[in-house]
Amino acid sequence: MHVRRSFTRIASLAVFLGLLFPGVGGAEAPATAGTLEIVVHGTERGGVLNWAVFDSAAGYDDEDALRGGRTPAGGPATKLSLGTLEPGRYAVSIFLDVDEDGEFDSNFVGMPTEPFGFSNDAKMRFGKPGFDAASFDLGPDGIQMEVHLIQL
Repeated sequence: MHVRRSFTRIASLAVFLGLLFPGVGGAEAPATAGTLEIVVHGTERGGVLNWAVFDSAAGYDDEDALRGGRTPAGGPATKLSLGTLEPGRYAVSIFLDVDEDGEFDSNFVGMPTEPFGFSNDAKMRFGKPGFDAASFDLGPDGIQMEVHLIQL
């Protein structure tokens, strides 16, 4: 009984210290989310910016976004606040829906007719850039980046 009571006291002390001092006793403090903000250049035509955030190469390739949205655009640049995300590796794709029909328009051979861009201003070559080219690391301090839309 004496051993059991001592173990209970030690366990209680470990939990108490873990609450007071995260990291004591092997307990790690949870990572703090960072804010993702993007200034999108080339929005003077107006319309709606459609954006998607991807957290993996597979999701990026399959267009399976972690988060997405639509934001009204106007002026030479539009600031997007994409909220907070856990620290990690992400990529963003954006297109300017000039005619506001909710679709990324293309011509008869499949070439985009509306402006678009990717995080890191990743360039296209025979299709969209890969996840590695467009991805960036988001830390707990957040990040603000610029994307310049491309019009083919």
